[in-house]
Amino acid sequence: MLFRTAVDIESTLRGVLEIKGNEVEVVDADKLRETGVDRLVYNAVFHEDEELRYFLQWLIREAAAKEVIYPTSIQGLQEAAIRGAVPPFTIPVLGLHALSYDAARACFRAAHDTGAGAFSFGYDEEIVAYGYQPPAEYVTCILAAALREGYRRAVFIQGDHIRVGPASYRVSRDDEIDRLKERIEEAVTAGIFNIDLDTSGLADFSRPSVAEQQLSSRECAELVAFIREIEPAGLSVDIGAEIRAMRNGNLIADEFRAFMDGFYDQVGIPGGKKDLSKIIVLLGGAKGAADVDLELLRDIGEIARREYGLGLAVRSGVMPIPETLFPRFPEHNVGELHLAAPFEDLIFDHEAFAPGLKNAIYRWIDNEWPGERQPHMSDEDFYHATRKRALLPFKQALWNMPVEWRDRIMADVQRKAVSYFDTLKVSNTTGLVRDTVDIERVGLPTPASGYAHTAETTFKTLLDRMGGTRPITIGPL
Repeated sequence: MLFRTAVDIESTLRGVLEIKGNEVEVVDADKLRETGVDRLVYNAVFHEDEELRYFLQWLIREAAAKEVIYPTSIQGLQEAAIRGAVPPFTIPVLGLHALSYDAARACFRAAHDTGAGAFSFGYDEEIVAYGYQPPAEYVTCILAAALREGYRRAVFIQGDHIRVGPASYRVSRDDEIDRLKERIEEAVTAGIFNIDLDTSGLADFSRPSVAEQQLSSRECAELVAFIREIEPAGLSVDIGAEIRAMRNGNLIADEFRAFMDGFYDQVGIPGGKKDLSKIIVLLGGAKGAADVDLELLRDIGEIARREYGLGLAVRSGVMPIPETLFPRFPEHNVGELHLAAPFEDLIFDHEAFAPGLKNAIYRWIDNEWPGERQPHMSDEDFYHATRKRALLPFKQALWNMPVEWRDRIMADVQRKAVSYFDTLKVSNTTGLVRDTVDIERVGLPTPASGYAHTAETTFKTLLDRMGGTRPITIGPL
């Protein structure tokens, strides 16, 4: 699967893609889907040459753009929902960090089967802490999956839970905010045009008044203004802000208003640009399932819509949100639901998951992370809580599982996605997306940036570094 020679790469691209200057042309779209994308994305993730990986990521994104597959902002659809101009639905945010490419393919097939368009793919910033998956790689996997499945529509990719670290913040406020700005700029540059900010860890419930407790809104305002400064011309990034309630309980109206008032006291947005699109509420709860007060969510959602022109999103905390409640979310003002753990759990716990690989992962966790086992934890609880840490060292092993095993797992990923699309009422929403979302292409940086050469010349230079080279023609022969 890995490219070893220039001839190897040439044989994959010949008659499929043509690179001229900084432009990519799709010569044969069917052949690209059938024989090219799988190998291109594999090398874009795993090739040992960093420059070649980056080049292939750019190549895939450019090819996707030529097939009218654009990463974009979902804000237009969010605003239509807030105005009540579309039927109620809850947008699922699908977190796919395990087997990202295969899982995204399954979700695009589910979208084809159901006519779903109002869904997005979540990029969890906590994954960055494990060194697992930079934003550009995740975006490449999602767009490659769309290309492979012939999904010619807007693609929504969301930077989820970009979080201020309270401990780092206390050491140096400026350093921590600058770190977040770097992460945000990296995400936007990669094509992530939906961003959720979490400054909620800075809330201080030792203070006497609700307004003083919700001072985290001030840092949120600075980050929102920064996003508006760097977002591409002609595109408005969809921005959400997470609010924390006292003792991680259910948010009350006074806390919500205090956060928003503090936000508007501080925010400075360039003229004519929107500030926030939605508020995210973290649902905590006792062991077993998250504590969900649907009536309170409906009330908060109505305040958000009526008083601030915002939507309401929810994400689970330590405990999962019961899926039996999902059918009720659209009618209770929940505009967006973040779903990461269900897909990871389905993949790792699937009967077709290679047993030898799972045993190797758990042995590795035992050896590398014994300190994360709490006295009350069973083996099952311990491995469930720590297996995200195995995503980096075992990433290639996951991708290399026999195709028949992966196909069985992905059939169930597809069924789960279909279930979510139907339950959350986003089936048959492709027309709504088409009517409310502009999918004009936003240019992404080329690998030639910083060089005195075009992408074509840069690519030839990369090929010349590989063994077994000969004169290369980029394009059909």
